[in-house]
Amino acid sequence: MRKMPVAFALIAVAVLAAPQALAEQTVDKQPAVEKLSIPIKIEPKELRVYNVTVKMAGRMPGEDKATSVDIDATYLLRIQHQYGRREGDGLLPLEISASKAEATVAGQKLAMLGADFPKITLLLDRSFAIVSAFGIPGTGSGGQVLGLNYANLIVLFFVPDGDKPHAVGESWTSKVKMPGSRDEVSVTTTLKSVDEANGAKTASVHQVWGWYAQKKQDGTSAYNQFTVDSTFALDTGKLVKSHADTLVLSKNPAVYKQEEQQYKVNTKIDIALGINRENAK
Repeated sequence: MRKMPVAFALIAVAVLAAPQALAEQTVDKQPAVEKLSIPIKIEPKELRVYNVTVKMAGRMPGEDKATSVDIDATYLLRIQHQYGRREGDGLLPLEISASKAEATVAGQKLAMLGADFPKITLLLDRSFAIVSAFGIPGTGSGGQVLGLNYANLIVLFFVPDGDKPHAVGESWTSKVKMPGSRDEVSVTTTLKSVDEANGAKTASVHQVWGWYAQKKQDGTSAYNQFTVDSTFALDTGKLVKSHADTLVLSKNPAVYKQEEQQYKVNTKIDIALGINRENAK
């Protein structure tokens, strides 16, 4: 009978040790977290066409700059991205132009002048960061409508540091140089999911772009921030679709509260890959 407590003690030790051994086995057998990148592959002379819808509402500066006016407008754009060949210095030319630009303001449709959306040429390095920009619209043109900065739309078409491996759910922060500016903007990107549609894999990302200043003709600035949800093709890194919510304020939001802003514009931008009719023939 004296041997029974010893037996029970041995059983108890075995029972207590079993979960720990099982846990160690479970940890050892856990698969490594899969990481993936969104590589960018562009064919020489490749043409990409996008349909862009911009809905803008809020208060903007009036013609006398001293007063504000209400705005409720919708813009429809068809934007073309014509890539060149990568040069010996590693730079890739990209020409951006608008083949269609019209606006609906207060229920009235207006054709926008081509001068508002001139051809822009960008030079991209091997990581597809913008090195130089030519033909950026002047601060007095329609292409610089608050919340509809034609030149800055290009930053929505690439994932900063997306060529580096990241796991689903992972977030990272990058610095991006805005076209025609020396300023860099912080953007935090989150790889939300990897999906498959029509046999092709896509990556969904969420981005929050920090505030950046858009210089105006009178020497003042408008402060912009946007939040973006986009889908990219995993095989080429091509943008498939994107939705951006943009907020534009008249004064530095780090100093002034929103109720102190002379004007505030909310803009929704939707981008969808269109049909390249040259390739469709």
